[in-house]
Amino acid sequence: MHSKLPRYPAYDKHALRIGRISMAWNTLHEHFFWMFQEIVGKGDDGKLAYRIWHSVQNDTAQRAFLQGAIGTTGQPRFVRSVDWLMKQAEKIALERNALIHAVVRLIGPDDKRVQLYASHTSREAHLMQLATKSAPDWDRVERNLVVMANYASTVWFRHFIEPSLGLQRRPWPKRPRLLGLAGTTKPRAPRRKRKTPTRKRPPPSSRA
Repeated sequence: MHSKLPRYPAYDKHALRIGRISMAWNTLHEHFFWMFQEIVGKGDDGKLAYRIWHSVQNDTAQRAFLQGAIGTTGQPRFVRSVDWLMKQAEKIALERNALIHAVVRLIGPDDKRVQLYASHTSREAHLMQLATKSAPDWDRVERNLVVMANYASTVWFRHFIEPSLGLQRRPWPKRPRLLGLAGTTKPRAPRRKRKTPTRKRPPPSSRA
C-alpha cells in the first residue's frame, strides 16, 4: 500500500496562488488567440490559425504572431489596444515567471510558512526578479492579469463580434489601470499653472 503524502497547509496555500495566477495568464492568452484567429480567418474552422499559433510552444513567440497580424487590420484603435496589452504582458511575464518557477521550501516553526528562492535551474531573469523583491505581491500580479484578460475580452468582442452580429457599436473600452507596472494608465495629477508675477507699470511721466 502507498503511504499517504504529508500535507502542509503552507504548501497548499502556495499551490493555490500559483494556480490562480496560471489560470489568469492562460485566460489572457486565450483571448490573444481568439484575436489572431479572427484576423487570420476562420474559413477552415480556424484550423490554419490554430496550426500557426501552436507551431511554437512559447507564449512570447505566439504574442509575436499576433503582433504581426494586427498590423494588417488597418484599425488604429484596435492596434493600439492590443499593442498595449502585449507590452504589459511582456512586463508582467518576468515577475509571473519568477514566481511560478521559483523553488519553494518550508520554513518557520512547524513548517507553517514557505520561502521562495532561486536555484541553479532558474533563469537569470528570474534570479533578478527574486533578488529585487523580498515579498512578492501575489494578489497584485493576479489582479493585473485578470484585469488585462477582461480588457482583452472586451476589445475582442467590440472589434470582431459586435459587427458580425450587427449589434450597435458601443463606446470603445478605456484602458484599465494596472498596479505596479510601468506604462499604465494611472491618471496624472493636473499640473498647476504657474502664476506669472504682474509687473507694475511705472506712472506716466509728467511733461514739464
